[in-house]
Amino acid sequence: MSRKSKSVELLNEWIGEFLNTEYTYAHTSCDLTRQLSLITEIIGESLSILVTDDQDRLVYASDSYCSLFTYEKEFPSGAHIDDVIQFRFLNDHDMRALNQARQSSSHVSFDCVQSTAFGKQISYRTSFVPIKDHKQVHRASLYVIADQKPDKQGSVVQQEVVYDQMTGLKNRDQFELEVEQKCQNQHEDAQLALLFFDLDRFKYYNATLGQLTGDRLLKEVATRLTAIQDQRMEIYRFGGDQFAILIEGYPSMTYIHKVAKDVCHFFKQPFVLSNHELKVSASVGVSLLPDTAKTKGDLIHQAEMAMQVSKEKGPSTYHVYIEEMHCHYTKQLTLEKRLNKAIEEKSFQLHYQPQYDFYSQQVVGFEALIRWFDEDLGYVPPDQFITVAEETGLIIPIGRQVLDQACQKGKDWYDNGLNIRVGVNVSPVQFQHPDFIQSVKWTLVKTGLPAERLDIEITENVLLYNKEACMNTLEQLKAIGVHISIDDFGTGFSSLSYLRTFPVDMLKIDQSFVRELKRNHNDQAIVTSIIQLAHNMGMKVIAEGVETSDSLNFLMDQHCDQMQGYLYSRPIPPEQLPLFLTENRVMHRSSET
Repeated sequence: MSRKSKSVELLNEWIGEFLNTEYTYAHTSCDLTRQLSLITEIIGESLSILVTDDQDRLVYASDSYCSLFTYEKEFPSGAHIDDVIQFRFLNDHDMRALNQARQSSSHVSFDCVQSTAFGKQISYRTSFVPIKDHKQVHRASLYVIADQKPDKQGSVVQQEVVYDQMTGLKNRDQFELEVEQKCQNQHEDAQLALLFFDLDRFKYYNATLGQLTGDRLLKEVATRLTAIQDQRMEIYRFGGDQFAILIEGYPSMTYIHKVAKDVCHFFKQPFVLSNHELKVSASVGVSLLPDTAKTKGDLIHQAEMAMQVSKEKGPSTYHVYIEEMHCHYTKQLTLEKRLNKAIEEKSFQLHYQPQYDFYSQQVVGFEALIRWFDEDLGYVPPDQFITVAEETGLIIPIGRQVLDQACQKGKDWYDNGLNIRVGVNVSPVQFQHPDFIQSVKWTLVKTGLPAERLDIEITENVLLYNKEACMNTLEQLKAIGVHISIDDFGTGFSSLSYLRTFPVDMLKIDQSFVRELKRNHNDQAIVTSIIQLAHNMGMKVIAEGVETSDSLNFLMDQHCDQMQGYLYSRPIPPEQLPLFLTENRVMHRSSET
């Protein structure tokens, strides 16, 4: 037995005896540091060791370890072992063996490559030794660097980086290399499947709870992924919060569906990190070679398209690529191209839907609604192009053009002596843009519209995110005199405390609650509650989507302030507005039953 092997046994025996006594973490850290320093002096300075507690936090690093890797000082107590040893350099076999040894508290040795503080890579043999107390409870771990491994020429082995340092999964470079190799080596009867997915809400948690929590979340995801790994699959961290699973020679599509379902299923259990319960879901896309893909590029691109379809359908879902998806995204690209042209040529038009006040029996405002007729695509409904505009950032210039047109029309009404407000829907992307307030101010100055004649409409979900920034934006709007409405109220997740805090003038009841007021008692209760809530908080209420006399009668009975909908008028093209404004239509309660 070598001198170093005996040293490992001695340390194992000594630490085991040490843990038989009562101790605290602070005492353990202090005593291990002192006692191990004495032992390494006795058995040799060449022994490079690390000791962690049962939470994998670093308790001790020997001087020889720090010297070997050219660190000036010992690692701080409490650092996680994954941040010390670069497990990304382990091969598949050793990585699985180490993970299994950690879980079962068994001994394992493996070859590892680690970078020094100056970037030099050293190949060495290391051992993982679980340290158990007298009750056989895993209380500490010992990592011993036993031998440095030179290559045939006697120089230090230089290895290509294969593994992601944070998660221990194979990295993107290795993914692309192996996909290319597998695609080139495919036999006629061989099959290759790619599962591609990212984490929904990861960016939100990373921004609100900090990058360290985000990093730990990625590690936990990697751990759950390796639990479903078998000999047919390779798992990769593609980058950021994106992961890939490559499956070769799968027996049937049933197997692929099972793997995709397993990935979706294990995200249904929340991740508990730093006393936070994080609910994360995955949107999974699947592509197949040679069924639909013929090349590496096809395989990756099709999996990404299928993943986007999953995102649109809802969280924790998966879709296998089909040809129709390509047609859909080709249409999306065409739509994006035509949107850019429409912005350049200012092709968008606004129609205006009247807002009628029950008490004054007059039109008190118009909501500006965007319309787009493209020379190639024809009429494109807003629900088809607004989402694309938000995803691409084109909503910002589109929003500016809408605001400019609406304020100019409002100025025309003001100059004609009409006491009418113009309402403009603002996208969450637009509302959170850094120059939104400046854009509103400049438009009001340029058009000459008094600020109190402009009604900015935002959806209630905007209030939930970046609350401080949202409050700041709303307060600046109120400071210049702009009217503020919450659009589609009742469909989101607003907290009453937020509603009480934010400077809001009006709630707009979503049309989904108004359409079936006569038949749906739940809708009646919701509408009644919203009206009472708003009035108690000093706000006015406008009901959207009023299409029947029954709805009108109910709203009047509940003392709703205003309404808009087809019962009064459809959205009106700008050239027809003068005629409409001369009609002076009055809404009366219907006697129909």
